[in-house]
Amino acid sequence: MRRRSFDLPGGSVQTEGGEILLRTKGQAYRGADFEGILLRSRRDGTQLWLREVAPVVDGFAETDTEGLFDGQPSVLIQVFRVGDQNALAISKVVHAFVEEKKARLPEGLSISAWQDDASYLRSRQQLLVKIKNP
Repeated sequence: MRRRSFDLPGGSVQTEGGEILLRTKGQAYRGADFEGILLRSRRDGTQLWLREVAPVVDGFAETDTEGLFDGQPSVLIQVFRVGDQNALAISKVVHAFVEEKKARLPEGLSISAWQDDASYLRSRQQLLVKIKNP
């Protein structure tokens, strides 16, 4: 099913008016969205939908999955930019949030930012400035 529920960047097209970003949108979020996933389409035009082969339950499941970070129980929250949002600005806001929360957490709890991909953008900017102004 994962191959039928996605939201992916598709590249870009350069035009006289600027760059147009392409995106493939087909992400399912609710049970009804998943029921409408096409599983198979035959040459004769018949189609097989997920709702025809399995019940779709829209809800949560209790699991025994445990996440660890540096050997400690953890929770992962991922933050992404959307559309034309500025990745560097979002990174700055997230880091400020983490720093502000660190001071207010109870004993034994911690918060940290990890794998900030905006660091690649910062490095590229610094390199460009260094090349332009040696």
